Amino acid sequence: MPSWRRALASTAPQKLLVALWLYRSLNAVAVRTYFNPDEYWQSLEVAHRMAFGRGHLTWEWEAHAQLRGYAYPLVFAALYQCLSLVGLDRSVYAMVYAPRIMQALCAAFCDFAVYRLARRWFDERTAQNALLCSLLAWFNFYCGIRTFSNCAEATLTAAALVWWPLAGALPAPQMRFPALLLAATTVSLRPWVPYHRCTACVLWACVMADCVFATLLLRADLRLCFGDALVCTT
Repeated sequence: MPSWRRALASTAPQKLLVALWLYRSLNAVAVRTYFNPDEYWQSLEVAHRMAFGRGHLTWEWEAHAQLRGYAYPLVFAALYQCLSLVGLDRSVYAMVYAPRIMQALCAAFCDFAVYRLARRWFDERTAQNALLCSLLAWFNFYCGIRTFSNCAEATLTAAALVWWPLAGALPAPQMRFPALLLAATTVSLRPWVPYHRCTACVLWACVMADCVFATLLLRADLRLCFGDALVCTT
């Protein structure tokens, strides 16, 4: 076994997460290009308006449309308020890079969740390969640290699946709550418009269908899965 594989296998989860955050933070600083306006209109412009009363809102945020939700921008609005409290809201560098460093933490959690999910479903070697693919994927490097709501959805979904039971098994009580909390948070990032919530709901509908199948196969209480589905989709 190569030395890097042995080192990774023996690294504490907290240290691995810190290392991933450092890597994604350098990633966030290195990427200085423009990609898509939604990385501002989905989050930063809205957050700036929430925190300071100034910020551009596109037609998607108007009352007659309501195609966006405020859960994701609220995170950055809180960050802006913290910067304001310590007097860093006048610093261009702080206002530009602080959200990216926060998004880098989100990307690091996504890498970590991919690693844990692969290890849970397969083995340590497969998990290391999955983590390596996630870290070296150019699209992840280019887009994972941008403030898209989709990036947060990907992280929360991967984390929820880490806690979700393996195929053909029912959710254990100690695992159901964190899995459902993360799944419900993923869905909440989208607004309460049925036709616009399908991005996260499509995945969780399939997961819940598997839960129902496992419940019928194991002759367990079907109300358990119906309750889970209700939490994830409402």
